[in-house]
Amino acid sequence: MKDWLKFYLLGVLFWFVVDFTCTLFPDYESWFALMPIIFIYYFGVPIISTAFVYKFKWNGKKLLIATIILGAFLELVMFKNILLLQFPLAIIFWIIAISIYCTLCFIPKWIVEKKLKKNKKWFIIMFAIWLFTFIMTTIHHI
Repeated sequence: MKDWLKFYLLGVLFWFVVDFTCTLFPDYESWFALMPIIFIYYFGVPIISTAFVYKFKWNGKKLLIATIILGAFLELVMFKNILLLQFPLAIIFWIIAISIYCTLCFIPKWIVEKKLKKNKKWFIIMFAIWLFTFIMTTIHHI
């Protein structure tokens, strides 16, 4: 299987898991209410990330900046996430949002390129922020 296809499929998987656990879990009714539009994000956004990595060959800082811009566009324009605009909470929520979007782009990249071990520190940080967000979302919805 081609690397770009592995990356894309991992991206879709990560979008399903990370988005569901960070925004809607355990509120299944809201998740189902967003269908089919949510599938456009789950299948569409990984296409953009795949283009960043495999068409434009972006790495490191360039990929990070593109990922942050994509995440900001999605959060502010598409999802209208007002938490990212409310100071001082915005500081915390921007850190979380950037980490989540980096999780969605960089971890699949590292898995495909077999560089996860090399980026262990960043993986642990991203995983910890995702886990914190998942726990807070779960508590909020209970």
